[in-house]
Amino acid sequence: MSVLKVFTGLDKKAHGVYHHRIHEYAVTKHPELKLVTLGCPYFLQNIPMYFGYGIVTKGEFRHVLQNEDMRWIDLNDAARTVAGLLTCDSETFERFNHRHIDLVGPDNGGMNVEKVCTLLTKYGMPTKNVQLTLDEWKKELQLGGLPDGQITNIIDFHSMLRDDTKIGQRIKFFKNHQDRMKPTYDAEPDLARLPFSYKGTESSVEDYIKNEGVLLLKQLRSVLQRSSS
Repeated sequence: MSVLKVFTGLDKKAHGVYHHRIHEYAVTKHPELKLVTLGCPYFLQNIPMYFGYGIVTKGEFRHVLQNEDMRWIDLNDAARTVAGLLTCDSETFERFNHRHIDLVGPDNGGMNVEKVCTLLTKYGMPTKNVQLTLDEWKKELQLGGLPDGQITNIIDFHSMLRDDTKIGQRIKFFKNHQDRMKPTYDAEPDLARLPFSYKGTESSVEDYIKNEGVLLLKQLRSVLQRSSS
């Protein structure tokens, strides 16, 4: 808790703090802590939450992202990672103690917005790729029913990404700091050695859209239709 208090509170802006800053503080000021920092890029569950309104009302994936590979990850994969680390034996955990590991999705061809639109269309939710300004997207998020505080955080985060016009800004930042952060940082870890079953492939992205994403979008459409009638 003493680590969290440094970065959270009414007088602090914790959203957008790089994982490595919290990690570095923790392992420096509290080396006795058993700690693994897991960093993730874009969650697949963001699709219905952030972009759902445009998809179900206009058939458009309306966004502020560039068309780079997003390396989306399923929250279920992240949860399996955490569960594996919390339940593994002490000898296994020590291999990861004080390390900072990026959990990333598919890097073989990647999964950009255009590919996500193709998959949504394939599984019954015809969707086109449309890019917006930050102000335009803020209005979309409001129409989608997200709370004001959450919208502010989302826009702040994407403003940071847009400063460099590349979704890979975060990855590049870490790679630029690798030497200083070694040996506590794994930019491209051997995920096979993690104590859990990690998929992180294009097929897992498709599985999510087919089995969960489209269902959630259809439920959102029903809610919006009921609220407008």
